[in-house]
Amino acid sequence: MKTLRAHQAQKEAVAALAEFVGGLPVLAHNATFDRTFIERVPGGTSVSDTWIDTLALSRIALPRLSSHKLSSMAEAFGTMKVTHRASDDVDALCGMWRILLFRTHEPAPRSSRQTGINA
Repeated sequence: MKTLRAHQAQKEAVAALAEFVGGLPVLAHNATFDRTFIERVPGGTSVSDTWIDTLALSRIALPRLSSHKLSSMAEAFGTMKVTHRASDDVDALCGMWRILLFRTHEPAPRSSRQTGINA
């Protein structure tokens, strides 16, 4: 009986998430983990077709960081602290998202050959 109630609670939670998301892209740090977990629940595949993984993006945009954990990045860049409470972690993720967007939209450094400047 416990398992049946837990399964029903998961279905209800995923249905509420799908309604909240409304098919829009989902932003998550280590999105593969979240997506796999959510899509195992009936109705989970209807949450979103587009998942944006800030962990993968951080490895591309910030390759010199020693850690790409959300908490480490949030601390390094002074965004909200990760507490593993949903609202705090969302705030930290939003702060890091802004940084990642900025970093991925920066123009690539120009070489001295392109600029005509010799160092």
